[in-house]
Amino acid sequence: MRENQDKQEIKESLNDLYRDNPFSDDTKQRWLMEIEQEGRRRRTMSLFPRVLSIGVAVIFFIGFGWFLLQQVGVEGDNASDHPPTEEGKKNLPAEKDDLQEKVLELKRQEEVDMKEFLTYFHGEVNKGYTSYPPDQHDGYYYQSKEEVLEGVLSVLGKAYTTDSKLKRDLSHLEELCEEFLYVSRKFPPEQERSDPAKVYYYTVGLIDDLYSVLVLGETKVLNGYSEVGNGDQVDVIEAVANRSGMYPDSDKPLVNEGKKPLQSTDDGYPPIEAFQIEKTEFTDLSTFVHDTYDSYQDGSEYKEGTDNDAAESALIRGAIAYINYFEKDIEEKEMTEDFEEWQVIAYEFNKGEASREVDASKQAELKKRFEEKMGEVVEKF
Repeated sequence: MRENQDKQEIKESLNDLYRDNPFSDDTKQRWLMEIEQEGRRRRTMSLFPRVLSIGVAVIFFIGFGWFLLQQVGVEGDNASDHPPTEEGKKNLPAEKDDLQEKVLELKRQEEVDMKEFLTYFHGEVNKGYTSYPPDQHDGYYYQSKEEVLEGVLSVLGKAYTTDSKLKRDLSHLEELCEEFLYVSRKFPPEQERSDPAKVYYYTVGLIDDLYSVLVLGETKVLNGYSEVGNGDQVDVIEAVANRSGMYPDSDKPLVNEGKKPLQSTDDGYPPIEAFQIEKTEFTDLSTFVHDTYDSYQDGSEYKEGTDNDAAESALIRGAIAYINYFEKDIEEKEMTEDFEEWQVIAYEFNKGEASREVDASKQAELKKRFEEKMGEVVEKF
């Protein structure tokens, strides 16, 4: 804008000169063109430093950005060899923080200390675990063990041994961990693959044997799953590791230091306290009661596309574990007697369903009693 005003002022100041000067119109026009060209040249020269500055800045930022990317790449490659920052630690749960610290500590060793490795992870895999009777833990429990077995895999990547038997055991352990992580995260599950509970059972069994032999020096009381312990059931571990699915169900407690398994009842069926869940989708006791009642009704969304008897049996079985889970809430509501009666009915029905010879009339009577007691309970909420 300023340059246009300057040019206009120049033209006006020369108007009188143009009228009075003796030069031709072509000469006058040439003067004006020269004035305009000089203005363009000055503008170009004034822009050059600006363009140069912008160019230098762009080159600097591109170079600095490339440097940062290189540094991030280096840090990423070495991340597994460095502990988390103090700020990062604040955002980690205590147990997860301890697990990561231990994994990094073991991986930084020039040669992984096998006794230290087995001692730590023997404790982690057995924490809160009851190996028998089966089906005591729900999916949430096994999901909580995924990071533990990821840690085992991470350390195994650096473990080395010249012992041929131990080498095969570690190879089996690695394959078991990989199989567990796959089936635990696979949804819907694959029919030709085992469920997480079975894979975890044999994974823990192998770790227990390795711990007993290499750390405790025990060679007699073993599960029989390790070659270093001259196990007689190594073929079962190989079958699980090879994902064949052709292996027996767990039929006895694992040799598990520091954890006494729940004992079965006289008839071999798990006791009521064996039915446990680690986490629930229900926000409180009332939600569980109303959801169970609503789901049990004919035409409910829960029963859609499902066999009616199978759906009701699943709800009855689930009630046993959920009542155990909400034990403290039940006590606070002063309804222990009601819920214990309801739970015993559900337990007896479930045990009857599991027996080899099902008494249909007895099961029908237990189901009727379960429904009646459920109605009484829901009325109090």
